Amino acid sequence: MKQQELTVKDVLETLPRRMRSRRLGDWKAVFHFDIRGKRGGRFTVRVGGGACVVLEGLQGTPDCLVQAQDSVFLGIELGDINPQVAFLTRRVRVSNVPAMLQFGKVFYRYGQWRHMQAGIGEPLPGHRSERLPVDGPLSGIRILDFTRLYPGPLATMMMGELGAEVIKIEDPGSPDPMRGYPPYLDQQSVGFLAVNRFKYSLALNYRHPEGRRVFFRLLHHSDMVVESFRPGVMDEWGLGYGQAREAKADIIYLSLTGYGQQGPLAARASHDLNYLALSGLLSITGTAERPVIPGGQLADVAGGAYMAVIAALTALWHRERTGEGRHLDVAMLEGTLPLLTLQWAHLAATGKPAPRGEDILSGGMAAYNVYRCADGKFIALAAIEPKFWETFCDLVGHPEWKQSYFTLGDAQHALIRQVAGVIARHPREYWVKLGERHDICLTPVLDLQEVPSHPHIQQRHLMRREQAPPRIRMPFLRPSEVPGERPAPALGQDTVTVLEKAGFSRKEIQTLHKDRVVLQQRGDDGGATGEG
Repeated sequence: MKQQELTVKDVLETLPRRMRSRRLGDWKAVFHFDIRGKRGGRFTVRVGGGACVVLEGLQGTPDCLVQAQDSVFLGIELGDINPQVAFLTRRVRVSNVPAMLQFGKVFYRYGQWRHMQAGIGEPLPGHRSERLPVDGPLSGIRILDFTRLYPGPLATMMMGELGAEVIKIEDPGSPDPMRGYPPYLDQQSVGFLAVNRFKYSLALNYRHPEGRRVFFRLLHHSDMVVESFRPGVMDEWGLGYGQAREAKADIIYLSLTGYGQQGPLAARASHDLNYLALSGLLSITGTAERPVIPGGQLADVAGGAYMAVIAALTALWHRERTGEGRHLDVAMLEGTLPLLTLQWAHLAATGKPAPRGEDILSGGMAAYNVYRCADGKFIALAAIEPKFWETFCDLVGHPEWKQSYFTLGDAQHALIRQVAGVIARHPREYWVKLGERHDICLTPVLDLQEVPSHPHIQQRHLMRREQAPPRIRMPFLRPSEVPGERPAPALGQDTVTVLEKAGFSRKEIQTLHKDRVVLQQRGDDGGATGEG
């Protein structure tokens, strides 16, 4: 069905199939949907007793009334409109917010559900490619990857690009939520595509007794398990480190969480922003008025993904020398703290932190700052050493600034304003050319779309712009060592292949599929995943 032909009735009638039964519990509620417009209508949704019933018309007394225009309601369901923004701007009116929040937990949004369905049907256009092993320094290492969302999948993807055979294991009924997150490219989540290259997909109901048996058969031929659930969850499913170690004594088991396996916060839900806040990094980032959220997920990537890769490589070398496996407890909060090594040292020396925006490396120094140009674009000046600063002062015709280099307080603030006034006289390109001709640590602040076209990025072959989303290579690999493309897999794309490689017969696989323990994507031809 074309998107412009979709109606509210079409969307609501799929609710029984979009229900996450495990999250329903004993919750019961009646919802009235009063959706205006040609594609709208009035509907009653009754949830309870493990079922969902959708009726036309407003029937009975509702626990929650939802009112919206058809375009807004459908936009939310398709992932084109942020539901929180729609609620705050009153484009959607909800009479019982807690009930609606629970509704959102129990049901996948329509667009997310459709994209998940696309992942388990026929291969998506342009998605299938040669499923060949990647040659690299980690060739021969097999990883069972239970991670979801961003930090964990990024870590395992990096190890996959280095040659490890990464088997992404997902419950067919509750796959990686990233598969359904907008925006989309050719009906696929670009976020999922970006962090799941170089992996094979096994759709396995690992909470089923037979699914657990499949896991332990795979474990026998694997080197590492990587998971990112809250502490104790894998143990509850019978898949934790203790159970894995009993089955394979030298297994490396990496648990990536926000706060680690123990501690007062261990079980608490959090995200990148929370780790930045608790690490102290957020408190020193921004202006005197308030902290500013960084544009990238520093804790997720540096504190999570990078630390996980470092831990994994360390454990592999430890096992190589001793024959011992181990449980790796990688916490993103702890992994973020080393980003502030210098700031902690300064604090130890001075006894107090510099006010936010006043430290010499965070906006408190004229020689190390960001300035707006005449065309509204920005340049970054990092002339922190005297020789660079003095050259810059001479080039802009202000040799008197040299003596103000390390002044503090109002004098430094005045100098920053003076430098800003000079920079604002010319467009960014003028300053770019000045920085190219003279060694003064002056660079443009590039927009994201400008980065791939920068001559240095191109010369170093850091990004492949012809791929969507763009692929960023492992920075320390030589261009000749960068493996060919292997796109993120559809859900269950390699189920048969992975199981056959682990010694499962075709009859066993068919039985597992019939019993809904595994899901095999139509078209999985059983191509090789690498040496067993």
